[in-house]
Amino acid sequence: MHVRLKSALAGVITALMLAASLGLAQVAGAATPPFEPDPNARGGVSFFNASGNVVTGGTITDSPIAAYVQANGLGRSSDTQATLFGYLAQPGVNPGLWPGEQMSAGNPYPVATAPPALANSPNPLEVGSTGDLMLSQLMTDFPHPGTDPADYQGVYQIRIFTSGTSSGQDSLYWRADIQITGTAWTQIYPPPSALAQSTSTTLTVSPASPQTAGTTVNLTATVTPSVATGTVQFKDGAANLGAAVSVTAGTATLSTNSLSQATHNLTAFFTPTDTTAFKFSTSNVVVYVLNPSSAAPAFTADSPPTTAAMGTPYGPYTFAATGLPPPTFSVPTGTLVPGLTLNPTSGQLSGTPTAAGSFSFIVAATNGVGSPALSPSITIVVAASGTPPSFTAASPPTTAITGSPYSYTFTASGNPAPDFRVGTGALPDGLGLDSTTGLLSAPITAGTSTFTILASNGVGTPATSPSITIVVKPGVVFTHDTPLLTPAIGDPYTYTFTATGDPAPTLAFGSGTLPPGLTFDPATGGLSGIPTTAGTFAFTISAANTAGSSATTPLITITVGAGPSTVILTPSPVNFGNRGVGTTTAPQVVMLVNHTPSPVTGIRVSIAGKGAGEFALVADGCSGTTVAPGGSCTMSVAFTAGGGGLRTAVLTVADSAPGSPQTDPMSGRGVRTNGYWLGATDGGIFGFGGAGFFGSTGSIHLNNPIVALAASPDGKGYWETGSDGGIFAFGTATFFGSTGSIHLNKPIVGMAPTPDGLGYWLVASDGGIFGFGTATFLGSTGSIHLNKPIVGMAATPDGLGYWLVASDGGLFSYGTAKFLGSVAGPSQVKPIVGMAVTPDGLGYWLVGADGGLFAFGTAPFLGSTGAMKLNQPIVGMMQSLSFSP
Repeated sequence: MHVRLKSALAGVITALMLAASLGLAQVAGAATPPFEPDPNARGGVSFFNASGNVVTGGTITDSPIAAYVQANGLGRSSDTQATLFGYLAQPGVNPGLWPGEQMSAGNPYPVATAPPALANSPNPLEVGSTGDLMLSQLMTDFPHPGTDPADYQGVYQIRIFTSGTSSGQDSLYWRADIQITGTAWTQIYPPPSALAQSTSTTLTVSPASPQTAGTTVNLTATVTPSVATGTVQFKDGAANLGAAVSVTAGTATLSTNSLSQATHNLTAFFTPTDTTAFKFSTSNVVVYVLNPSSAAPAFTADSPPTTAAMGTPYGPYTFAATGLPPPTFSVPTGTLVPGLTLNPTSGQLSGTPTAAGSFSFIVAATNGVGSPALSPSITIVVAASGTPPSFTAASPPTTAITGSPYSYTFTASGNPAPDFRVGTGALPDGLGLDSTTGLLSAPITAGTSTFTILASNGVGTPATSPSITIVVKPGVVFTHDTPLLTPAIGDPYTYTFTATGDPAPTLAFGSGTLPPGLTFDPATGGLSGIPTTAGTFAFTISAANTAGSSATTPLITITVGAGPSTVILTPSPVNFGNRGVGTTTAPQVVMLVNHTPSPVTGIRVSIAGKGAGEFALVADGCSGTTVAPGGSCTMSVAFTAGGGGLRTAVLTVADSAPGSPQTDPMSGRGVRTNGYWLGATDGGIFGFGGAGFFGSTGSIHLNNPIVALAASPDGKGYWETGSDGGIFAFGTATFFGSTGSIHLNKPIVGMAPTPDGLGYWLVASDGGIFGFGTATFLGSTGSIHLNKPIVGMAATPDGLGYWLVASDGGLFSYGTAKFLGSVAGPSQVKPIVGMAVTPDGLGYWLVGADGGLFAFGTAPFLGSTGAMKLNQPIVGMMQSLSFSP
């Protein structure tokens, strides 16, 4: 939810009064605005798209104005939050006193999820999100008076303010001046950096890793080209190493002896003095290990063979111990076997016994740090003459999996030590038997094998193991993992991943990012959808079974092309989801992209079809314009549900391009609230109004209690979720994933579905958000100190926002979700446990543990379990919808 500031912040006004008294320099010429250089600015900002590329303009209806906005310098050391503001340029007034308002909710920085060139930057970075204030709104709130000079008309200033938990908001800021002409805006100052020369930064560290703590470590950053001037900020992970260092002749250095004993990830970030001439760059990561300067000894190997024979070489066996400096070895207690010696430096015990008997001793490891490490008491029995072999271990595991480690060691007594070999039968294909150690390892082929093992030492008859049968099962192997790598925007795409194994494996999304518009179904292994964004995307798919075998695909890289040589409308189709009858959705933006080699002219936009009267063209930036090759224009469409059920129409664009007219199907469902469900901790379901019953976990033994429920958008199913995030789907509700196998910091307490029914969010008690399917992250309370824990959530009808509710009824809203009231306060009898939202998004219910209902906005009261005797407390609620005309 935006907080509008109709004038400059009071704290900023106070801090800038002195600057105001100094007056403003008037600089003539159109290239530089008259109020520049701004005396209150720390520096400039640059605008970036979602791929991290510089943009220098856009349209005034863009929300956000840009995917990322970055300052060109470091903020105060105490600042961690960046927020975007917009201001009206006023002639003769200090910029610090201009009127303006907040344009974004703000976010912490650095931003690890940003594109690589921005993610590692220590500079303030604002992340845009859908719903941010549009420039068109800023112009409406703060219009230019007609009396303003020509060089002020249409000029606004976009600023980043930073703040910290203890230091409050900085009184100074970073800014860019923009010129608005018609529906377009263009950056005019500082000069856009789109043509700035790229730089590269290389980090070297000496002396070579590893070293001991306290060593002076020298970091050298080499910036190319060497003529680039600026500063280098050396970093250890996310933490700065000292202040930024100036670059001289392409080099910046830093020496430090304050690095702690640990593994460090060292980088160098270059910030150019002139961002119009050179670009930022981040170095390679240097992993640097600092070990302790000293450490007391500790044994890591102190179990030598306990049998030997006269006249037969023993071992050798090597005692081993850690410690700094390296320890030496001795025998302070007991007597070594006659004929054996212990090397004090290497710890090796070797030789040929010259006497029979039992000999006991203790080995010490000493390095002058702390007390010596002492081994357990060791007894070696030396036989007087040879003895025949006898198995002491001959029962290996009877099952194995191809491709998975398998290890077993046969052992047998005897003097001299026996050797091992296969007697009858044959080992499983790929298993090897070490004739000296008896180690059996590494199966590669599925099948059943039966065999025996012989142990012989030349004395008496060889020992024979029992008959052994090992069943080798096939491990998990992908049989299809090479999908089409070059789809195009707008082209339907499908591919199915398959894997085999015994038992049959289940599939899951591994890591990385899918192309926007594509979804992965773990149940079928299907990857499908219509790509909406050009670019290169990399990800993996994993497979695992209950036998413990698993496999992961190679890194799959899919490059989405710009599409065919035609005009494309995106998104296609346009789905408005469910909407309360008689209410209107927020506009959805449809983009026309010209993929042809020629300009597209004569554009005319219209809406046709059976339900054309319920779909309105609320903004048209395309009709009558010319779209250059590779260019685009936008139009906005809204849906008003005239009645219940499915409503459809077609957005039609006629133009000069081949294949004209282009069409984009549109749909929405008119719904009415006809009831709601309440759910208990055992999964029992209570329906009110017209809510139907589709099943429950009431008769199932649950590992964890049910804590939340959500209804599918078609009103014909619902999900229940346990506190571990395990999902139970009923009716038309579909499983898209869960946190059941994830280690959670806090338990799951709530869930909400996406409007298309193809995804859902789960929320933990600390407000942490987990999205599955088409559910998108819009914000959370995961980093906020809460007075009361989060207990539930609900999503807006457009899927672009959601609410979180705490046990005291406190509400937190994100995206397009609006605050409509709460029950926070001492009058509440039972704690709040869940919530649900009305189809129009203008109301919601809160439910208590006793089933008591609190309705806000357009939400009606239809009944409750407040007066019933319940077997289990209520834990959540969901609305039931009617789709009838």
